[in-house]
Amino acid sequence: MNKLFLSIPLVLALVACGKGDGKSGGDGIGIPECDAYIQKTEACAAKVGGQMGESLKRGAKMFGDVWKDNAKDASMKDQLPKTCSDATAAAKKQFAQCDW
Repeated sequence: MNKLFLSIPLVLALVACGKGDGKSGGDGIGIPECDAYIQKTEACAAKVGGQMGESLKRGAKMFGDVWKDNAKDASMKDQLPKTCSDATAAAKKQFAQCDW
């Protein structure tokens, strides 16, 4: 499996099992589409609240960590704008109540 893209359901399943610490990705990724995804997901998490909101925050951190690592590799970095746009599109469908 390519570590560049994890599906939203997979991330939510992992964070529901307690993986991650729920903190944001930190300084940003440096890819506008990815930074926007992290920011919007964290805002969505606050709006959703509760256990699902905490899962979304942990998921945003997990994505951010993977994408930061991928941004260090030139061949993977080129793929990140599309990957992050695709993740945003999937989240938009899954969490229509949030502002994407």
